[in-house]
Amino acid sequence: MANADKQTELLQAARLFGVLAEPARLRILQLLGDGSRCGRELAEDLNLTPATTCHHLEKLKLANLLSERRSGKHVYYSISRNDFTQAVKQSLAALDNRPRSEKNSRKKRRNTGAKQKPGD
Repeated sequence: MANADKQTELLQAARLFGVLAEPARLRILQLLGDGSRCGRELAEDLNLTPATTCHHLEKLKLANLLSERRSGKHVYYSISRNDFTQAVKQSLAALDNRPRSEKNSRKKRRNTGAKQKPGD
């Protein structure tokens, strides 16, 4: 494979990872892993406004990760690539399987966000 082809693939992967860098989008993929869902249901499950949910769904569609089907007033979304469903599930499972000490150190860093007073 030529260097230009490799560079193009890397750029495509970087764009895809950029789309997936948003937790709400990962949650959408996780929810859709169980089957297609209406946009309104997704908004409720995500505790987001319909407009915000629509924005995230559009980003996922532009990345060719979702397909949509209209039924009356409702739009149903599903994952267009089953290999991606598995990849998301495996990635999230891998994070759950991290050593306990690594999980705890991340929690401690988040909980120690308060500034200390001088002399403390």
